[in-house]
Amino acid sequence: FPKTKIRTFLCTGRSMNVDMLLRNWKCLRALDLSRCGVNSLPSELVMLLHLRYLDLSYNSELKLLPNSFSKLVKLQTLRLQQCNSLNKLPEDLPELAKLRVLDIKCCSALTSMPTGMGKLTDLNKMPLFVAGDRFTHSERSIVY
Repeated sequence: FPKTKIRTFLCTGRSMNVDMLLRNWKCLRALDLSRCGVNSLPSELVMLLHLRYLDLSYNSELKLLPNSFSKLVKLQTLRLQQCNSLNKLPEDLPELAKLRVLDIKCCSALTSMPTGMGKLTDLNKMPLFVAGDRFTHSERSIVY
């Protein structure tokens, strides 16, 4: 893909070379890679400094998210629904001060949440919370 100022990219249900995409499209604000067969994400993901919406749902082979996830300072929505192999959320996830929605429904390999989730004061929708081998489901908004 040529370098461009594309701000939104939806690629649901197609295989995609994510490395090339992220290198060339630095102005992305919304990225939907759901159902794209993504099994890993390059570290360049955290260089998308304008990213507000990221959907990686239904990528059942995705195991890890990149380190330094907190560099995505504008991220408001993170959807990881049915990422069945995802076994850990980034430890710096609680540093995403603008995060409003965290969807980890059916992420069966997750065994815990990062320490400090209480820092996410803008978070108002999180349908699932993982505590050890227990999953707590709640479709209600979080009220502080």
